[in-house]
Amino acid sequence: MKIVLLCLGHENIGLEYISACLKKAGHETILIKAGMSIQAYYTLGKFINGIPHTQFYQDKLIKQLEQISPDLIGFSVYSDTYGWACKIASTIKTRWGIPVVFGGIHASSVPDIVIKESFVDYVCVGEGEAAFVELVNLLEKGEDIREVKNIWSKESGKVFENAVRPLDSHLDDIPFPDKSALYESYGRFTNVYTIITSRGCPYPCTFCYNNLLRRLYQGQGSILRMRSIDNVIAELKEAKAKYKISYVLFADDVLTLNTARMEEFSLKYREEIGLPFTCEIHPSHINKRIVELLEAAGCATAGFGLQTISENLRENVLHRKEKNQQVVETIQLFQKSEIYLYADVLFNIPGQDEAELIDTARFLNRYPPDLVLPFQLRFYPRTDIIDIGIEKGVLSSADVEKIENSKSYAPFNIKSEQNGVDKLLPWVLMSRSLPKFLVDFILDKKIYRYGFPLSYVIFHLYCLLGDIYKVGIKNKRKFRYFPLLKQLQYCVNYLQEWRRFKIKQWWIS
Repeated sequence: MKIVLLCLGHENIGLEYISACLKKAGHETILIKAGMSIQAYYTLGKFINGIPHTQFYQDKLIKQLEQISPDLIGFSVYSDTYGWACKIASTIKTRWGIPVVFGGIHASSVPDIVIKESFVDYVCVGEGEAAFVELVNLLEKGEDIREVKNIWSKESGKVFENAVRPLDSHLDDIPFPDKSALYESYGRFTNVYTIITSRGCPYPCTFCYNNLLRRLYQGQGSILRMRSIDNVIAELKEAKAKYKISYVLFADDVLTLNTARMEEFSLKYREEIGLPFTCEIHPSHINKRIVELLEAAGCATAGFGLQTISENLRENVLHRKEKNQQVVETIQLFQKSEIYLYADVLFNIPGQDEAELIDTARFLNRYPPDLVLPFQLRFYPRTDIIDIGIEKGVLSSADVEKIENSKSYAPFNIKSEQNGVDKLLPWVLMSRSLPKFLVDFILDKKIYRYGFPLSYVIFHLYCLLGDIYKVGIKNKRKFRYFPLLKQLQYCVNYLQEWRRFKIKQWWIS
């Protein structure tokens, strides 16, 4: 069969694995990454808000699908892209009646809702390699597909719900992800190679899809599984030979879970691959030896989720057990290294107040990472944070229904209405770049309540210049991998797409 696999905005490693498995089974696949890179979308922010959803991209994609004429189309969706996928799938079903499969974390979260869509024929729940191949094989033979594990289907209005199959613990047996379409279509933007060396996460963060997968796969094997280091190195060697990559992005939830594994990884990666890389860490698994191993391997950038400085919120709302002292030690160890360290901070956590944000600002001022990335906490369908939100009175039953059924781009979040909180946010982010006496003065005297004295454009420019100074002048080794030029390249290409769309609109009108 000829199968098209679709995602929006950025590389989807799950679809790449499914494509590789389908090809191994003798099928033809075309993997399409619709729209421009999500990196450019986030970089340009509000200026290009909505461009990935314009009629321009939809028309372009539909025309491409018409030329391909596939036998089946699969979508990988998360809550942010669900609305886009529904629009495209509806058009596909109306025009050609092609069978449509929805998978991805949103479909796995609310399969009972997704399967009811008139344009969705099948829903793939959980990990999809084996299930998708079995589904396609049976469809090609015209055989009954109603009992394929991980697959929900419907017939004459009746829905067939199937349980998930046991988790595959032999990750080395799965073919390397199929990245041919990505590198053929987006060559000048793909010097970075994305790889995952493990599946699953040992941590039960309430706001993350991993806690949902834990429930889904309860009793079906260990959620955390790892590839052998030799298997990982073999994939990267192949990638270097085929795609001339110059940087590696490890997409594991946490790369540094096992010290013995990191010892093997550091030695073999340095000797056989030798490229700078980015990875995610966790303060509970960081010590001096781990940082030394990362640095020796060539790690350029590492990131972790600080989320909140309140140990109470961290443990009781987010279900993260690490202590502030572990976070402090992590930051200090990386600041002594040549690895660029960034930290995620969450805003609008249930129970977060002005005092907590003040504490966060002081903490970041005393123990500054190289970069702070701010995120609004989003309530994704059927994650544990939903129940906590209901319990704390920040979510209603109507909100939950909206979260599970919404097709808007930005998933549901709450906004704090407490006096001064919104005006505190820029100071929290900028606190790491200001002198201690100035931060204390602003916070103690509550000067932040008057707002930020400059526009947000100047605020972001100040932060950018501060990063360039800290990383580029104080530590030139770190500046070698500062992503400014790459981000500008994405922006320029995105603006070209946007300009062509605007010209097309003007010409038609």
